[in-house]
This record gives sequence, structure tokens and C-alpha cells, in this order.
Amino acid sequence: MAESSFLHQMGNPTGHLAVRGFHCRASDSCPYNPLPREISRIALCGKHLREAYEDAQDLISERWDDACRRYVADLQNTFKPPPAITRRPRQGYVYFIRFGHRVKVGFTENPNRRLGELPHEEVIGVVSGTREDEMAWHALLTDFRVTGEWYQAEPEVMAQIRSVVAKAG
Repeated sequence: MAESSFLHQMGNPTGHLAVRGFHCRASDSCPYNPLPREISRIALCGKHLREAYEDAQDLISERWDDACRRYVADLQNTFKPPPAITRRPRQGYVYFIRFGHRVKVGFTENPNRRLGELPHEEVIGVVSGTREDEMAWHALLTDFRVTGEWYQAEPEVMAQIRSVVAKAG
């Protein structure tokens, strides 16, 4: 039997009046016979079987939706992202060295080691600072950049650096 005609028959059970003692179990007042066992293992007429089917679909859908919502909520509670990591600026030193007509502005945690690695004619100064302080100097001196962290040793650049080093004392 095609599914569409089966569903049509379930919704329209006329002609299946109950035989005495053998009636639809949905209600004692239902006048119809249950569907044959080949169609339904539940002793319901077509009308009540269709209602039971629709109720079951709704219930399964609601429970599935609830279960999915609970599962997602559990996942969200279980796998909370770590709090935002705020990086403290690493404390170190900003150094200024001159080599010929150039000045280098750099950052290090170990000035003695770093200054021993770089060619220079003069250590203009070393002040306490962070990498962000070094980057601020780079931004300030951008018009005088030669390459990388090396800048032209113009009088105004040298005066600015010497002023900061003198204040840091």
C-alpha cells in the first residue's frame, strides 16, 4: 500500500466499525476497529494512530531540540575560552649608541651583553624602559630612519636623545 493512501486511510477510518469486544484502545467510545497488525502493532484505529504518530513526532522534536540546547549549553560551560591574556610590558632597557653618522635605538634585557655585540663609537645612554618605549622612539624618529633601528645622527636627534638620557640620570 502506498504511503499516501495509507496516511489517507489512517485519517479517514470510515467503514471500520468495531466488532463487539474488539475496538480501538484509544477510547471506549471510539466506534472503529483497530488497524490490522500488518499495519500497526498498536491496537488503534487509523484516526487515533495518526494522532499518536503526530504527538510522538512533536514530542521527539521537542525533546531533541531540548537535548541539543542542553548539549550546546554544556559545551559552552565546559569549554569556556580562557580569559584575555594581558601582557605586561617586559621591563628592560632602551639603549642609544652612535656609530659614525648613525644612531641606533634598541631594547635589551642585558645591556652589557648587547652593547658588546654591536659596533659603536659611543654609548649615548641606557635608560630603563620597555619594548613599547623603544617602539615609541622609533615612531618619533621615523623621518630620520636610515635602515631598521638606525637613524641619522642629526643635531636635533642627538639633542632629544641626550635630553632624555640626562633626565633619566
